[in-house]
Amino acid sequence: MTFVKAYMSDKGVVKILWSPHANPEISEYIVERKIDGGRWKYLAKVRGRLMPEYIDKSSAIGYSYSYRIIARSVNGIKALPSSPASLRIE
Repeated sequence: MTFVKAYMSDKGVVKILWSPHANPEISEYIVERKIDGGRWKYLAKVRGRLMPEYIDKSSAIGYSYSYRIIARSVNGIKALPSSPASLRIE
């Protein structure tokens, strides 16, 4: 994926957008998040190759968040993670 963006859409709500993967065998995306430079942790699964967005309603003021996306094929094969998109919620 060449494009991943995260932005605050409302107080404590982060919207993550990405470009759909070019491989037609992609069936879902895994959204991972890390807080204040910690470890990457699973956040959600988004089904469908052409559904390139997720809304994180669990973010809190005063923290830095990074998000990355991993595409997974119908056969369970994972692509490399996207470059992270980061923001600080003030």
